[in-house]
Amino acid sequence: MAFDMAKIDKTSFVNITFEDNSIYYGEVAWFNEEGEEVPAPAEEDSSGENQEGSQNPNGEDLEKVPKAKISRHGNGAQIFLRQDNTVLCKYEGEWIKDSKYGNGLTMYPDGAIYAGSLNSLEKKEGYGKYVWPSGDSYNGTWGNDKMDGPGVFIQSNGNRLEGTFKNNYFHIGGDNFVNPLSGQKEIENFINKRSDIDKIKETRLNEKRFIIKLLRSRTKLANTISESCGNDRIP
Repeated sequence: MAFDMAKIDKTSFVNITFEDNSIYYGEVAWFNEEGEEVPAPAEEDSSGENQEGSQNPNGEDLEKVPKAKISRHGNGAQIFLRQDNTVLCKYEGEWIKDSKYGNGLTMYPDGAIYAGSLNSLEKKEGYGKYVWPSGDSYNGTWGNDKMDGPGVFIQSNGNRLEGTFKNNYFHIGGDNFVNPLSGQKEIENFINKRSDIDKIKETRLNEKRFIIKLLRSRTKLANTISESCGNDRIP
């Protein structure tokens, strides 16, 4: 199911501006140095001092309280803006400990769009749809950021490639794969060329096979030897 930011409850969302001038709007959580989620620290006053003085609300010495770091965690969107404040690229979806992880929608700087799942390394993994700036699109399974598994590739001219993909290539039978981003004519030429190559391989394979004949006539034997020599065979 496609991620829809409009359907997300935003009551707990916060705004964070980063050093690269990108803006995050979404849910956050606090984690200690061991990666464990902890309650948000008490707010500081304008002087930078904790509002409770030298102790937190639980009466603990602040110097003994483990340090915690705020992270993008849950649902949220991060937007990168151009100098004219128009959107350059953005991601809206699920986050885990500052990483894009799960279901989401990504808009890239070149205009491409990906709607689907990401793994812990922020790579396309599982099911998703990618649309190139050219208008080509792929809807199917992904593995390690590549088209991998069952899917449908539709070129901008309407040509449809449906079947199995491997490492960004479309399987056309046997050991043969084609680049789905290639033009239809280029794909057809490749298929025809591969067909000719397969025929040559089959012919050569047959030529390597041994043929045993039992002949009781010297004349037939002589004719068979002559025929084999004419076919570049060793009788």
